[in-house]
Amino acid sequence: MSAHQPEFVEHAFNDRADTYRHSNWHRDYAERLVQIADVTAHTTVIDACTGTGMAARAIARLDPTIRVVGVDMSQKMLDRARHETVHQSLTNIRFVHGDATSLSDVITEGDVDLIVCSAGLLYLPITEALSNWSSVLSAGGRIAFSSMATGNPPAAELFRRLTADTGIMIDDPSAPLGTPGACREHIERAGLRIVEIHEEQVHFTPTDLGSAWAVHERMYTEQLDVLSHDARAALEHRFRSELSETVGVDRADVLYCVAQNRIAIRDEVGPDVH
Repeated sequence: MSAHQPEFVEHAFNDRADTYRHSNWHRDYAERLVQIADVTAHTTVIDACTGTGMAARAIARLDPTIRVVGVDMSQKMLDRARHETVHQSLTNIRFVHGDATSLSDVITEGDVDLIVCSAGLLYLPITEALSNWSSVLSAGGRIAFSSMATGNPPAAELFRRLTADTGIMIDDPSAPLGTPGACREHIERAGLRIVEIHEEQVHFTPTDLGSAWAVHERMYTEQLDVLSHDARAALEHRFRSELSETVGVDRADVLYCVAQNRIAIRDEVGPDVH
């Protein structure tokens, strides 16, 4: 199954909903994207592929005048997002169940000032999603998204290498957005203007690494089901053993990208010049 198929994504993340909140690196990843997005007061922000709402809550905490809408196709993720939001007494967020590829079909907020997408764009048809998102942006509206660099995180690369040894080939889901050039190509193809691209790192705690096998096993259940019980157990043993010995496995290269609606450029500085 392709990672771009809605039923694959919904099933995979429904399975992860109860444990996702324990992912320290996902929280740090989301909060760093919010910092780079430079959210301002009295704005409307969409958190596409909101998951359990990590980025949405980080934005809502900045200022009560910011109106935040989180969109995700995983109902169980949204249930967890709502629970955590009530727990934190945040009243300026609402969550919507729907396919984030077509925000124009699932939101009713009118012109949107900012769309953020933390770690989720790779699960969507990228250019199609970016093009649709640009259609709901106000003049001057921006999109900020993050992606793992190609071959990252190291635990995922290790998993793909070891499964390949068993005859199971798994593509790197980060590859389509895994370089600044790839990000730039998708942004420009969607008719947007690049504002900035940051190349940074995110770090994994021992807890994050300890759950790496379980995360990949749930994500690729269908592929792993072809293995015998013994072969699967051997694969898990190799993965855990090599993960503990791999230098640099506690960090990954990531990209943070900010783009802007080109309408704003024409309005503010005249025709776009290449």
